[in-house]
Amino acid sequence: MPLDREAKLFRHVPSPPVSRAVASIWYAENEPAHALERFLPTGEVDLIINVRDAQLLRYELASLDSPRRYVGPVVSGAHIQPYVIHTAQQASLLGVRFKLGFARDIIGIPLDMLGNEHVALSDIWGSVALALQDAVMKARTPEERCARVERFLAARLRGARGAHPAIPEAVRALVGTHEPSPVAAVVRASGLCARRFIEIFRRDVGLPPKQFCRVMRFRRALKLLRGGAGGSLSALALQAGYCDQAHFNREFKELSGLSPTGYRSAIGAYDNHVPLLGVKSIQDGAGSRP
Repeated sequence: MPLDREAKLFRHVPSPPVSRAVASIWYAENEPAHALERFLPTGEVDLIINVRDAQLLRYELASLDSPRRYVGPVVSGAHIQPYVIHTAQQASLLGVRFKLGFARDIIGIPLDMLGNEHVALSDIWGSVALALQDAVMKARTPEERCARVERFLAARLRGARGAHPAIPEAVRALVGTHEPSPVAAVVRASGLCARRFIEIFRRDVGLPPKQFCRVMRFRRALKLLRGGAGGSLSALALQAGYCDQAHFNREFKELSGLSPTGYRSAIGAYDNHVPLLGVKSIQDGAGSRP
Protein backbone atom coordinates (compact mmCIF):
# COMPACT_ATOMS: atom_id res chain seq x y z
CA MET A 1 0.00 0.00 0.00
CA PRO A 2 1.60 3.30 -1.06
CA LEU A 3 1.95 6.28 1.25
CA ASP A 4 -1.36 8.15 1.24
CA ARG A 5 -0.37 11.78 0.86
CA GLU A 6 -3.52 13.02 2.55
CA ALA A 7 -3.64 10.57 5.46
CA LYS A 8 0.17 10.11 5.36
CA LEU A 9 -0.13 6.47 6.35
CA PHE A 10 1.74 3.54 4.78
CA ARG A 11 0.96 -0.06 5.71
CA HIS A 12 3.12 -3.03 4.76
CA VAL A 13 1.85 -6.60 5.07
CA PRO A 14 4.87 -8.84 5.73
CA SER A 15 5.61 -12.15 4.05
CA PRO A 16 6.20 -15.48 5.80
CA PRO A 17 7.64 -16.19 8.28
CA VAL A 18 6.99 -12.74 9.77
CA SER A 19 3.31 -12.83 8.73
CA ARG A 20 2.87 -15.64 11.27
CA ALA A 21 3.18 -13.12 14.10
CA VAL A 22 2.70 -9.68 12.49
CA ALA A 23 -0.46 -8.30 10.89
CA SER A 24 1.25 -5.20 9.48
CA ILE A 25 4.16 -2.80 9.75
CA TRP A 26 3.06 0.81 9.41
CA TYR A 27 4.68 4.18 8.94
CA ALA A 28 2.83 7.46 9.56
CA GLU A 29 3.44 11.17 9.24
CA ASN A 30 0.92 13.25 11.15
CA GLU A 31 1.06 16.39 13.28
CA PRO A 32 -2.39 17.27 14.67
CA ALA A 33 -3.10 20.80 15.86
CA HIS A 34 -3.56 19.61 19.46
CA ALA A 35 -0.47 18.72 21.50
CA LEU A 36 -1.63 15.78 23.59
CA GLU A 37 -3.81 12.73 23.02
CA ARG A 38 -5.35 10.22 25.37
CA PHE A 39 -4.50 6.69 24.13
CA LEU A 40 -7.18 4.16 25.03
CA PRO A 41 -6.64 0.44 25.76
CA THR A 42 -6.60 -1.92 22.77
CA GLY A 43 -5.50 -5.18 24.40
CA GLU A 44 -2.59 -5.34 21.96
CA VAL A 45 1.19 -5.26 22.30
CA ASP A 46 2.99 -2.78 20.02
CA LEU A 47 6.52 -2.04 18.90
CA ILE A 48 7.00 1.70 18.26
CA ILE A 49 9.90 3.61 16.68
CA ASN A 50 10.24 7.39 16.48
CA VAL A 51 12.03 7.78 13.14
CA ARG A 52 12.59 11.51 13.59
CA ASP A 53 14.59 11.71 16.84
CA ALA A 54 14.59 8.20 18.39
CA GLN A 55 12.82 9.27 21.59
CA LEU A 56 9.40 8.53 23.03
CA LEU A 57 7.56 9.98 26.00
CA ARG A 58 4.67 8.57 27.98
CA TYR A 59 2.51 10.75 30.23
CA GLU A 60 0.06 9.69 32.92
CA LEU A 61 -3.25 11.55 33.05
CA ALA A 62 -2.55 12.54 36.65
CA SER A 63 1.01 13.82 36.03
CA LEU A 64 1.35 15.55 32.67
CA ASP A 65 4.41 17.49 33.85
CA SER A 66 6.45 14.34 34.59
CA PRO A 67 6.69 12.19 31.45
CA ARG A 68 8.77 9.03 31.21
CA ARG A 69 11.35 9.24 28.43
CA TYR A 70 12.56 6.29 26.36
CA VAL A 71 15.43 6.14 23.88
CA GLY A 72 15.22 3.84 20.86
CA PRO A 73 12.40 1.44 19.99
CA VAL A 74 9.75 0.92 22.66
CA VAL A 75 7.44 -1.99 23.43
CA SER A 76 4.01 -0.99 24.64
CA GLY A 77 2.41 -3.80 26.62
CA ALA A 78 -1.27 -4.67 26.67
CA HIS A 79 -3.07 -1.94 28.62
CA ILE A 80 -6.31 -1.75 30.56
CA GLN A 81 -5.76 1.90 31.48
CA PRO A 82 -5.44 5.01 29.29
CA TYR A 83 -2.23 7.03 29.04
CA VAL A 84 -1.20 10.22 27.24
CA ILE A 85 1.02 10.72 24.18
CA HIS A 86 2.45 13.82 22.50
CA THR A 87 1.37 14.37 18.92
CA ALA A 88 4.70 15.96 17.87
CA GLN A 89 6.08 12.42 17.91
CA GLN A 90 3.74 11.45 15.11
CA ALA A 91 5.68 13.53 12.58
CA SER A 92 7.62 10.39 11.63
CA LEU A 93 6.54 7.26 13.43
CA LEU A 94 6.81 3.55 12.64
CA GLY A 95 5.13 0.66 14.37
CA VAL A 96 4.55 -3.08 14.29
CA ARG A 97 1.01 -4.40 14.73
CA PHE A 98 1.28 -7.91 16.11
CA LYS A 99 -1.39 -10.55 15.73
CA LEU A 100 -3.08 -11.18 19.07
CA GLY A 101 -1.35 -14.03 20.82
CA PHE A 102 1.84 -13.97 18.72
CA ALA A 103 3.89 -10.97 19.88
CA ARG A 104 5.86 -13.09 22.37
CA ASP A 105 7.43 -15.00 19.45
CA ILE A 106 9.29 -11.82 18.49
CA ILE A 107 9.50 -9.79 21.70
CA GLY A 108 10.99 -12.79 23.47
CA ILE A 109 9.62 -12.47 27.00
CA PRO A 110 6.29 -13.38 28.67
CA LEU A 111 3.90 -10.59 27.69
CA ASP A 112 2.33 -10.29 31.13
CA MET A 113 5.65 -8.75 32.22
CA LEU A 114 4.72 -5.74 30.05
CA GLY A 115 1.16 -5.19 31.25
CA ASN A 116 0.22 -1.47 31.44
CA GLU A 117 3.86 -0.57 30.78
CA HIS A 118 6.19 0.81 28.13
CA VAL A 119 9.64 -0.78 28.03
CA ALA A 120 12.70 0.24 26.03
CA LEU A 121 13.35 -2.56 23.56
CA SER A 122 17.06 -2.35 24.38
CA ASP A 123 16.20 -3.65 27.87
CA ILE A 124 15.02 -6.87 26.17
CA TRP A 125 17.11 -7.14 22.98
CA GLY A 126 20.22 -5.23 24.03
CA SER A 127 22.27 -3.63 21.25
CA VAL A 128 20.11 -5.22 18.53
CA ALA A 129 17.33 -2.77 19.41
CA LEU A 130 19.59 0.23 18.80
CA ALA A 131 20.80 -1.33 15.54
CA LEU A 132 17.14 -1.56 14.50
CA GLN A 133 16.59 2.11 15.34
CA ASP A 134 19.67 3.11 13.32
CA ALA A 135 18.61 1.02 10.32
CA VAL A 136 15.15 2.58 10.25
CA MET A 137 16.45 6.14 10.59
CA LYS A 138 18.91 5.63 7.72
CA ALA A 139 16.22 4.34 5.33
CA ARG A 140 14.89 6.93 2.89
CA THR A 141 11.39 5.72 2.05
CA PRO A 142 8.47 4.16 3.94
CA GLU A 143 8.88 1.00 1.90
CA GLU A 144 12.56 0.70 2.82
CA ARG A 145 11.89 1.40 6.51
CA CYS A 146 9.26 -1.32 6.71
CA ALA A 147 11.42 -3.79 4.77
CA ARG A 148 14.32 -3.26 7.18
CA VAL A 149 12.06 -3.82 10.17
CA GLU A 150 10.73 -7.01 8.61
CA ARG A 151 14.27 -8.37 8.25
CA PHE A 152 14.96 -7.75 11.95
CA LEU A 153 11.67 -9.43 12.91
CA ALA A 154 12.43 -12.44 10.72
CA ALA A 155 15.77 -12.89 12.52
CA ARG A 156 13.99 -12.78 15.89
CA LEU A 157 11.55 -15.50 14.79
CA ARG A 158 14.28 -18.02 14.04
CA GLY A 159 14.05 -20.68 16.70
CA ALA A 160 10.97 -19.11 18.36
CA ARG A 161 8.71 -21.70 19.98
CA GLY A 162 5.46 -20.05 18.91
CA ALA A 163 2.25 -19.54 20.83
CA HIS A 164 0.66 -22.43 22.69
CA PRO A 165 -1.68 -24.16 20.18
CA ALA A 166 -4.73 -23.39 22.33
CA ILE A 167 -4.19 -19.63 22.29
CA PRO A 168 -4.95 -18.60 18.67
CA GLU A 169 -8.32 -20.37 18.74
CA ALA A 170 -9.06 -18.99 22.21
CA VAL A 171 -8.34 -15.44 21.04
CA ARG A 172 -10.62 -15.86 18.00
CA ALA A 173 -13.41 -17.15 20.20
CA LEU A 174 -13.05 -14.39 22.81
CA VAL A 175 -12.83 -11.57 20.27
CA GLY A 176 -15.93 -12.88 18.45
CA THR A 177 -17.11 -10.53 15.72
CA HIS A 178 -20.78 -10.98 16.63
CA GLU A 179 -21.12 -13.23 19.66
CA PRO A 180 -17.92 -13.79 21.69
CA SER A 181 -17.73 -17.07 23.55
CA PRO A 182 -17.83 -17.09 27.38
CA VAL A 183 -14.43 -17.58 29.00
CA ALA A 184 -15.54 -20.80 30.71
CA ALA A 185 -16.55 -22.31 27.35
CA VAL A 186 -13.22 -21.31 25.80
CA VAL A 187 -11.32 -22.90 28.70
CA ARG A 188 -13.24 -26.16 28.28
CA ALA A 189 -12.58 -26.18 24.53
CA SER A 190 -8.83 -25.71 25.14
CA GLY A 191 -8.56 -29.02 26.98
CA LEU A 192 -6.55 -27.31 29.74
CA CYS A 193 -7.45 -26.80 33.37
CA ALA A 194 -8.55 -23.24 34.17
CA ARG A 195 -5.39 -22.40 36.10
CA ARG A 196 -3.08 -23.58 33.31
CA PHE A 197 -5.15 -21.86 30.61
CA ILE A 198 -5.02 -18.51 32.43
CA GLU A 199 -1.27 -18.84 32.96
CA ILE A 200 -0.62 -19.52 29.27
CA PHE A 201 -3.06 -16.87 28.09
CA ARG A 202 -1.41 -14.19 30.25
CA ARG A 203 2.02 -15.20 28.95
CA ASP A 204 1.07 -15.22 25.26
CA VAL A 205 -1.50 -12.39 25.15
CA GLY A 206 -0.45 -10.11 27.99
CA LEU A 207 -3.70 -9.95 29.96
CA PRO A 208 -5.78 -12.47 31.93
CA PRO A 209 -8.71 -13.76 29.84
CA LYS A 210 -11.40 -11.79 31.69
CA GLN A 211 -9.45 -8.53 31.45
CA PHE A 212 -8.84 -9.22 27.76
CA CYS A 213 -12.58 -9.71 27.25
CA ARG A 214 -13.29 -6.41 29.02
CA VAL A 215 -10.99 -4.59 26.61
CA MET A 216 -12.44 -6.33 23.53
CA ARG A 217 -15.97 -5.39 24.59
CA PHE A 218 -14.79 -1.81 25.20
CA ARG A 219 -13.32 -1.73 21.68
CA ARG A 220 -16.64 -2.88 20.23
CA ALA A 221 -18.32 -0.01 22.07
CA LEU A 222 -15.76 2.48 20.71
CA LYS A 223 -16.47 1.36 17.14
CA LEU A 224 -20.20 1.67 17.66
CA LEU A 225 -19.86 5.15 19.17
CA ARG A 226 -17.49 6.23 16.43
CA GLY A 227 -19.71 4.77 13.72
CA GLY A 228 -22.60 6.93 14.83
CA ALA A 229 -24.75 4.00 15.87
CA GLY A 230 -28.30 5.22 16.20
CA GLY A 231 -30.59 4.71 19.14
CA SER A 232 -30.03 5.18 22.84
CA LEU A 233 -26.87 4.47 24.79
CA SER A 234 -28.70 1.64 26.53
CA ALA A 235 -29.33 -0.02 23.16
CA LEU A 236 -25.71 0.53 22.15
CA ALA A 237 -24.55 -0.98 25.46
CA LEU A 238 -26.51 -4.17 24.78
CA GLN A 239 -25.22 -4.32 21.21
CA ALA A 240 -21.62 -4.07 22.47
CA GLY A 241 -22.19 -6.89 24.97
CA TYR A 242 -22.91 -5.07 28.26
CA CYS A 243 -25.77 -6.24 30.46
CA ASP A 244 -27.16 -2.73 30.92
CA GLN A 245 -26.26 0.95 30.50
CA ALA A 246 -25.08 1.35 34.11
CA HIS A 247 -22.52 -1.43 33.60
CA PHE A 248 -21.53 0.13 30.27
CA ASN A 249 -21.03 3.59 31.78
CA ARG A 250 -18.96 2.24 34.67
CA GLU A 251 -16.71 0.05 32.50
CA PHE A 252 -16.25 2.77 29.89
CA LYS A 253 -15.15 5.26 32.56
CA GLU A 254 -12.70 2.78 34.11
CA LEU A 255 -11.04 1.96 30.79
CA SER A 256 -10.99 5.41 29.21
CA GLY A 257 -11.36 8.02 31.95
CA LEU A 258 -14.31 9.37 29.93
CA SER A 259 -18.05 8.90 29.82
CA PRO A 260 -19.50 7.46 26.59
CA THR A 261 -21.00 10.85 25.74
CA GLY A 262 -17.68 12.56 26.54
CA TYR A 263 -15.91 10.21 24.13
CA ARG A 264 -18.51 10.75 21.43
CA SER A 265 -18.01 14.53 21.59
CA ALA A 266 -14.19 14.31 21.44
CA ILE A 267 -13.51 11.60 18.87
CA GLY A 268 -10.08 11.84 17.25
CA ALA A 269 -8.54 10.48 14.05
CA TYR A 270 -8.62 6.87 15.35
CA ASP A 271 -11.05 5.16 17.68
CA ASN A 272 -8.39 4.70 20.38
CA HIS A 273 -7.01 8.28 20.17
CA VAL A 274 -8.85 11.14 21.90
CA PRO A 275 -7.50 14.72 21.71
CA LEU A 276 -6.68 16.13 25.15
CA LEU A 277 -7.80 19.68 24.56
CA GLY A 278 -7.15 22.70 26.77
CA VAL A 279 -3.84 21.26 28.03
CA LYS A 280 -0.40 22.54 27.10
CA SER A 281 2.81 20.57 27.56
CA ILE A 282 6.37 21.89 27.65
CA GLN A 283 7.66 18.48 26.52
CA ASP A 284 7.78 17.01 23.01
CA GLY A 285 8.23 13.50 21.82
CA ALA A 286 5.64 10.96 22.92
CA GLY A 287 4.05 8.77 20.33
CA SER A 288 1.98 5.69 19.69
CA ARG A 289 0.44 3.76 16.88
CA PRO A 290 -2.64 4.58 14.91
